[in-house]
Amino acid sequence: MARPFFVLFLIICAPAGAFASEDSEFNLRSIPIADWLNAGESVEIPWRVTVREAQLRMDQRLEVTYFASINGKDLNRSGNQHDLYLVSRISSPDAEWLNEPIVLRNTIEKELPKNVEAQFLMRVSVQPGDYLLWLVLYDRKTGKHNVAKRRVRVAEIRNDPLPTAFQHLPLVEFPQQTEDGGLGFLSSELFLPVKNSHTQSS
Repeated sequence: MARPFFVLFLIICAPAGAFASEDSEFNLRSIPIADWLNAGESVEIPWRVTVREAQLRMDQRLEVTYFASINGKDLNRSGNQHDLYLVSRISSPDAEWLNEPIVLRNTIEKELPKNVEAQFLMRVSVQPGDYLLWLVLYDRKTGKHNVAKRRVRVAEIRNDPLPTAFQHLPLVEFPQQTEDGGLGFLSSELFLPVKNSHTQSS
């Protein structure tokens, strides 16, 4: 993976179904999430988890995109109303948490067409290294939940022209989510020192 010296424009499709937005009111203490994580992976709601390889954003950040998708016909089997929450957290390979839980919500109030998916789209900025991505899907209407764990490896940038750029960045940073599928805002800044060369005339 090499840093481009030109700008790449990417077109990213928005999620199908209702857009999943951040929910600051949901209290994680209302569910036994620690017990679910300790019990390992489980699937009570048929779903599909997709994790893409890290890509270099236009702002020179490495970003991993992942999806959690639930088919409409599978949701319809347990009713027409669903209050879905996706909880994301990332740890080191030895299970040290690297971020606070990120909670997204997707509310469905009517039966979905069979060819429609309820989908969560997430992006996370990461430094090169190995990680574990932990996902919990919870339906507050039915009480069902899923747990998934995915290994994520982010390769170093080959022949990196900006070798110190990530020096002061957190290992993991979730950008602010945008409904149009944009890159999202990151609060941290790259380390890009500028050296001035002075020549003395004799």
